[in-house]
Amino acid sequence: MRSSEPQTIYRQRILLIGGFIALSCIVLLARLWYVQITRGESYREKAEKNRLRIVEIPAPRGLILDRNGRVLAENEVAFSLILRREYIQDRSYLLDILESRFALEKSYVRERLKEYRHVPAVLPITLKTRLSFEEIAFVESHKLTFPELSLEYVPTRRYVHNSIAAHVLGYVGEITTQELKRPGFAQFRQGDIIGKSGLERYYNQPLLGKKGQKHVYINSIGQVTGLLEETPALKGEDLRTSLDLELQLEAERLMKDEIGGLVALNPQTGEVYCMVSRPGFDPNLFTGHLTPAKWNELANNPDNPMQNKVIQGTYPPGSIYKILVALAALGEGVITPQTSCFCTGQTQMFDRVVHCWDSGGHGTVRLVDAIANSCNIYFYNIGQLLGIDKIHQWSLKAGFSRKSGIDLPGEKPGLVPSTEWKNRVFREKWYPGETISVVIGQGAVTVTPLQVAAFFSAVALNREPVRPRLLLGRDTVTRDAPGASLFPPVTLRLVVKGMEQVIQEGTGRRAALETIRVAGKTGTAQILSTQTAVRMRDYEEKYREHAWFACFAPVENPQIVVSIIVEHGGHGGASAAPIAAAIMKKFFTLYPPPPEAAHES
Repeated sequence: MRSSEPQTIYRQRILLIGGFIALSCIVLLARLWYVQITRGESYREKAEKNRLRIVEIPAPRGLILDRNGRVLAENEVAFSLILRREYIQDRSYLLDILESRFALEKSYVRERLKEYRHVPAVLPITLKTRLSFEEIAFVESHKLTFPELSLEYVPTRRYVHNSIAAHVLGYVGEITTQELKRPGFAQFRQGDIIGKSGLERYYNQPLLGKKGQKHVYINSIGQVTGLLEETPALKGEDLRTSLDLELQLEAERLMKDEIGGLVALNPQTGEVYCMVSRPGFDPNLFTGHLTPAKWNELANNPDNPMQNKVIQGTYPPGSIYKILVALAALGEGVITPQTSCFCTGQTQMFDRVVHCWDSGGHGTVRLVDAIANSCNIYFYNIGQLLGIDKIHQWSLKAGFSRKSGIDLPGEKPGLVPSTEWKNRVFREKWYPGETISVVIGQGAVTVTPLQVAAFFSAVALNREPVRPRLLLGRDTVTRDAPGASLFPPVTLRLVVKGMEQVIQEGTGRRAALETIRVAGKTGTAQILSTQTAVRMRDYEEKYREHAWFACFAPVENPQIVVSIIVEHGGHGGASAAPIAAAIMKKFFTLYPPPPEAAHES
């Protein structure tokens, strides 16, 4: 009996193990049935999705052209380095490779990963554009070692003439996290390339185009193994600007060694022929990998190369502003063309001595002579008669203290003070002694070179200041229909006569043209008071006066207005007027004036 007991135990164990195996097989078969039959279709769809990926095709931006169809900004197709985060294996090793092989700082890569931390991992990160042959070869030869790195052949923005017209064209870059939070950028997502400044930003929407898509099959390491279907990208709209490349190149050459701004426009249509801000920058820097060191160099440069000084630089207008004061005084009837003043070089006003720029004095001067010789004493006197609020009102009519409306982002309005302004800002009353500084373009008044150009268009045609524009061929920006004369025609002719004498025999002689009548005005905007500058004698260049010059020509039928400021350039007649003369010569070579615009013998 005892010998049968072990056999019984063995049989029980075998039955138990067999039963367990049988039960396991049943469970396994049931699970296989569930997975393959019951849920088979669902899992097949998931598997298909895992190997099928939608890849966006970037759309080429529209071209930016000059008025004659010459290309200023285009696209070139180049390889970009793409990081696919879902395949990252060893982050530390990857950072080392990106730094050694692609010159990408570890801090930069970390920051890029941080920016994408809330973005789905399937969306790739563009780390670098315009890869070199060696960089392309490395990625291709290390596909298995670094499956997270891949190449993408994408259209990349190229600015054909590098820094030429950089402030007008602007530049493009990847949208930032801060921009994505703004309502105007709701249609974009992380990684999209948008316009950051200039025309690229102002007309970003038409330039964008429409992205395409590719439905591709991928393997386990993210490599494309096949193409299911493709929807091509649509190129953005081309923009034809009012710029003339030849005139722009000449303006850039003339301003090469200066700091300041220059703009030339058509006073009748507002079309901008050229616009230069110095120092400049190369917008191509922003389409590649801009290192922190290079960005800091641009951002911390005291001469502000990223600022468009034509629309964002606000300066005291100096004697340029005397034209506005003269027109206001005549319009208000506080003076007549015969009103005279005796200039000895200085006079006593409000318990202090004020000076004319000519210490020897101009003697007896009337309106035309006062404009031609830029007599401070004459304008001090009419400024007292006008008062600051009348000056402010006429300044608004002439386009100052408000934006011109040009199709560029970031324009500043400048400032013309008033009694209301000072009370609101400083809680103080306006004193008549402050007005005499404003009438010669000093004190609290500031303007931009573009506002001066728009004002001179108003003087040239006796109309509301023209609205400057850079885009041709669209109805988004149009000139307002001309209304009534802005200034009394008789008095305007006297002011223009004085402006002609500025060119013929006054402070702007270096802007004269041989066969074309020019009307203009020089200006010298002080950084220090006259007394301080005299005491310092050899004061540093950074404290030298800003040099202004503005003009229009031909007087009989104005075709061009030029406005220039040279920072710390000294006297406008010496540094700015010759530049204006060269611009006008080039312009009239390209666009000869009608015969009636020549000088009468």
